[in-house]
Amino acid sequence: MTEYKNLSGNSDVISYEIGDGYIWVRFISSPESYLYTDKSVGKINIKRLQECAKKGRGLCTYIDKYCHKLYERKEIR
Repeated sequence: MTEYKNLSGNSDVISYEIGDGYIWVRFISSPESYLYTDKSVGKINIKRLQECAKKGRGLCTYIDKYCHKLYERKEIR
């Protein structure tokens, strides 16, 4: 997984992994990583999550606002 830049300095996200139609996200508050897919949150949301992850800003906020409980699955990775 790629370390999240956390440019705001107050994100709960620590790392992510991007693939075609998905993003895995790991949070400080959980030992598990969460999988968001274009099927679970929609293609527009996946694109936005991936953009936020690459920028290093806004990922946790976007998840909290639009995708929080819509993850496909979670697992320890």
